[in-house]
Amino acid sequence: ISEKVCVNIDVEPEQFWSSFNEIVKEFTPRNKALLAEREELQTKIDNWHKENKEFDKETYKSFLKEIGYLAGPSTQVHLLQVFVLLSYSQILIHSQQRILLQSWRLKK
Repeated sequence: ISEKVCVNIDVEPEQFWSSFNEIVKEFTPRNKALLAEREELQTKIDNWHKENKEFDKETYKSFLKEIGYLAGPSTQVHLLQVFVLLSYSQILIHSQQRILLQSWRLKK
């Protein structure tokens, strides 16, 4: 990070890591909550499929609306924003983990 990233964006490594840490701290709780919500929805959907061997499109669509998986256009835009945020948070956390692991290996 110090040699390849910070040099090219004119930021001190300490400032980069401090900002990165703040981003992770800010988004981690929301990210965890979204992951839990996603898991809950997925469990409900999986259970529905186990209990409903005969597939009926309208019944399924009604079920998805009932659990909040399907919604109107404005809610869909909001959900898209949430999933983009979730993906971005996961990328940040994964990147930080890789960087820390590489840093740790270099110190050995």
